[in-house]
Amino acid sequence: MKRTILKSGFTLLGILMITLSSFATAGKYTIKGRVIDFDTKKPVEFASVVLISLPDSTIKSSALTDSKGDYSFKNIAEGTYVVKAQIVGYTPNLSDKFRSAPSTNVADIAIKTSAVIKEVTVTGKKPYIEKRLIGLC
Repeated sequence: MKRTILKSGFTLLGILMITLSSFATAGKYTIKGRVIDFDTKKPVEFASVVLISLPDSTIKSSALTDSKGDYSFKNIAEGTYVVKAQIVGYTPNLSDKFRSAPSTNVADIAIKTSAVIKEVTVTGKKPYIEKRLIGLC
């Protein structure tokens, strides 16, 4: 009887330790990279960068690039990911698929400028009826 309880206690302890060790490694990874202009090879500042988990395409984290075009995602779980970079005036682009490691450096993501609008005309109309506040002066 005591042996059976002792065995099941060790088995439960073993399962608990394996479970806790898997939780301890979750969220311990850092992913870094840089966004550059495809033509000039210069860094793209303030680009929106999104970390996408594969195969379900879930967004796990997002960031903005700094003045050097650098971004980083911290406390990321182990898995397979792609990074999507986008900003107004550029065509969005994805990184190659990669597997996370304790410190992952993603290859530069080059984004191309999109068609530029040369002129914009904004027109407006004044309403026929105006509402004015009449109050005590």
